[in-house]
Amino acid sequence: MVDIDDYWVIPKHNPAYTFYKAYLKNGVKDAMSYADAVMVTTPQLQEKVKEFNSNVTIVPNALDTTQSQWLMKDDHKLTIGWVGGLSHTEDLKLLTGQIKAICEEYDARFVMCGFHEGVEDWATMEKAITGEPRHKRPNWFETRVGTRADKYGAYYSEIDIALAPLTSAHFNRYKSELKILEAAAYSIPILVSKVEPYTNHNNNKGVIFVEKNDWSKPLKQLLDNDNRKDLGKLNYKYCQARHSIQEINKKRIEVLESVLNAN
Repeated sequence: MVDIDDYWVIPKHNPAYTFYKAYLKNGVKDAMSYADAVMVTTPQLQEKVKEFNSNVTIVPNALDTTQSQWLMKDDHKLTIGWVGGLSHTEDLKLLTGQIKAICEEYDARFVMCGFHEGVEDWATMEKAITGEPRHKRPNWFETRVGTRADKYGAYYSEIDIALAPLTSAHFNRYKSELKILEAAAYSIPILVSKVEPYTNHNNNKGVIFVEKNDWSKPLKQLLDNDNRKDLGKLNYKYCQARHSIQEINKKRIEVLESVLNAN
């Protein structure tokens, strides 16, 4: 049995590119080919995995929202936020020149979560947001250091509007909609690039799709209308209905049982 939620051919700018190319890419292909069944998170990834194994089942991502990291409370000023890792350098560049004026006009702050000091790519990502080098960091920009998988969710307790820029690169098509689920856990609306796999949530009214990389216009509309909480609740309800970890785990058990019964 193989459970996979990411594409095995990663772009050259990804920090793990050399390691994947040398060790993981062919290993993942072999594992999928020999497996009795494969579980994936999206229809897009299912399509790709079928090149190696026809027995592929979609088992969407889900969060255990009873964990403490998804139950935190934080009093803060109006905050626009992004949570992610170093592999999103090219994605963050999509926000270049679009955040400063909004934070200054609405007296908001921008919080970048996952940051590590002294890493060149993180400095590049910061400059895409602020337009300034590290030593001139504006007071509306803050960072939160990257942390463990069982703790990072707490960062969303500081955010009122989440952003998820994503380039239309082939690799990104096979990612999952996890950032939407993370924002939903805190009833937060999220602005996302109108690309796959985020378009899997076309019917989620708590997701605002950004076209032609114009982030400032929908962000300003959201701030002006002051309906953030209503949209956030819609995001929560949509994800609760379609990404319930209890229901999704039932699906996972069905796949496991089918393999055991067949053998």
